Amino acid sequence: MRIAFVIQSLQLAGSEKVAFELIRHYRDKGMECSLFTLFQSSDPEGRAHMLEQLERLEVRVVELNKRTGLWNAFRNLLKLNREIAAFGPDIIHSHGCTPNMYAGLRNVFFRSIYTITTIHNGGDDWPSFKDRLFERLSLYGVNRIVSVAEHVSRYYQEKFSRARGKVTVIENGINTEMFAPASAKEKLEIRLSLGIPRHTPILIQVARLDPVKNQRFLIETAAVLKKQGVPFKLLFAGNMLDKEYADQVREDIQRFGLQDEVQLLGTRDDVARLLQVSDVFLFPSRYEASPLALMEAIFTGIPTISSDIPATRKLKQLSPVNYIVEQSAEKWAGTIVDILSQCGLDKPQIANRSFKREFSFDLVAERYLSLCPGRLPPRPLPHGQRSEDGGEIPCMRPS
Repeated sequence: MRIAFVIQSLQLAGSEKVAFELIRHYRDKGMECSLFTLFQSSDPEGRAHMLEQLERLEVRVVELNKRTGLWNAFRNLLKLNREIAAFGPDIIHSHGCTPNMYAGLRNVFFRSIYTITTIHNGGDDWPSFKDRLFERLSLYGVNRIVSVAEHVSRYYQEKFSRARGKVTVIENGINTEMFAPASAKEKLEIRLSLGIPRHTPILIQVARLDPVKNQRFLIETAAVLKKQGVPFKLLFAGNMLDKEYADQVREDIQRFGLQDEVQLLGTRDDVARLLQVSDVFLFPSRYEASPLALMEAIFTGIPTISSDIPATRKLKQLSPVNYIVEQSAEKWAGTIVDILSQCGLDKPQIANRSFKREFSFDLVAERYLSLCPGRLPPRPLPHGQRSEDGGEIPCMRPS
């Protein structure tokens, strides 16, 4: 089977990471994959890392370097169709709002190929009449739609009635093999590489710098901690492509005098290692769909503090140290202090079993695969349900 993946650009972000993990899984099964990106990457570190990994998997990458403007949009569609036709896929997998739209429109105007789109965002990606018009038109060319969360599925089908009957919910998962526990020596080396003393508590957020991710709120929280005399380092790991917002974050750091406490790390390909040395994971997003970063933190076993949104409520049950707190800098600072006072306790491993049963990426990939023609829809795996022989109930596919 040949599968063409269409994504926004080569960057270490949520939807792109899901597409990469699907490619890795399908290549292990001997399937041929190609990756098509619409935009030129503005994340050089993320692009280099992804290209290196994709080269190892022997995956052809085509960067279309999409231009803006209505006339250019049609030219970009022609270019995408030409490249996909040259590859000759059996399936098209697209991930993200614009890639989904282009994949559907390609089928409307050119030879139809079975297409599965995936909605990754928990917000409104179609603010204008033009956006909504093209999205509705693109749905004529889409065979199946994956939503990574139930609340996102409901919102999308209410907004676009043509999607009804096509949507399947497949929540995100993580590659659990990446999160092997680090030794005490390795943890110390990571701290030293960051210039952080052995006993200084580390707070971390893993997300691109973006108003939706709410980093400025965390700067306010850090200011409260500093005023209270609490020692800490706050790490922001994620790309800074929104330069205007990144400048606002830097201004806040200067204004509150947090230059010694806050580090902007930018894009990192060693998030698993950073989580191993962190004491608290912070997740103040305004909205999310199925957050990979929070899943990774919970699986690692570190305490997490999250905003009260549907995506975080869904994951709260997986860890006894996953706290949902009202967005008040004083309340978040207080919760951080309470957690740090218990830092001598072992990190809980309760989440690991639940994740491997329900959120392992191998299971996620099989559920995507079951949407392909000639396969049955994925059989949902209720939390904790097991087969008669005590094993996990797999996604069902015909033999």
